[in-house]
Amino acid sequence: MNYYACSFTNPDNENLKDMFMELLGEIGFDSFMDTDDGFDAYCQEPLLNEEELNDILQMEQFANVKLIKKELIPDQDWNATWEASYEPVIINEFCRIRAPFHKVEGSYKYDLIIEPKMSFGTAHHETTSQIIELMLQSDFSGLNLLDMGSGTGVLAILAKKLGSATTVAIDNDEWAYRNALDNIRLNDENEIIATAGDALFAKKMGGGSIGSLGSSHLGKGIVPFAWDKTFNKGLHTYCKRFHVDFAYFIF
Repeated sequence: MNYYACSFTNPDNENLKDMFMELLGEIGFDSFMDTDDGFDAYCQEPLLNEEELNDILQMEQFANVKLIKKELIPDQDWNATWEASYEPVIINEFCRIRAPFHKVEGSYKYDLIIEPKMSFGTAHHETTSQIIELMLQSDFSGLNLLDMGSGTGVLAILAKKLGSATTVAIDNDEWAYRNALDNIRLNDENEIIATAGDALFAKKMGGGSIGSLGSSHLGKGIVPFAWDKTFNKGLHTYCKRFHVDFAYFIF
């Protein structure tokens, strides 16, 4: 499918920018990317309606927004294009996170293979890389770990390689859950328990399918972000029932 890439200058403020993008979404634009001069918006070739686009640009609140450039992008192997720009991540010189298609160069003590697909957790984002740095400084020997919102499963996989005992990866997104299963197999860490669900699933399970995890406290390593009462209640139920030592969260 061919796409149009339209480059715009930014509106006067972020609220107007959000409004402008929302209106573009209503006429067929499906993705956006910030640039130095403003932002690019992408629309499938058959969906672009020049009249509707001009109507939006003529609105008074968008008087300062200009269409800088419109370019037709021919159909291509987008996955191959993405792979060409997707680099491995190396943390502290002895942990590498790479995709299966990367050429293997050099050796690292912890060499994780992560097929990202559409899930979060490739270590390119600083929230993941910072937690990995923290994990590499921690002793996981014999500890039980809960990776809540596991995405690709990268943290659970690393924890297992660092010596964790029972390790559970949970995500409420079915695609992420299946992605984590694939990555667990790629890294030969098949003892990791991957589950599709949220923090309340423990109440439904009754604890039988996972069993006791050994210790009885949340230790160091929990990231203290705010969460709502429903999440907190479900998490407390899980940790109390399954005795989790470490819990990591990505928000």
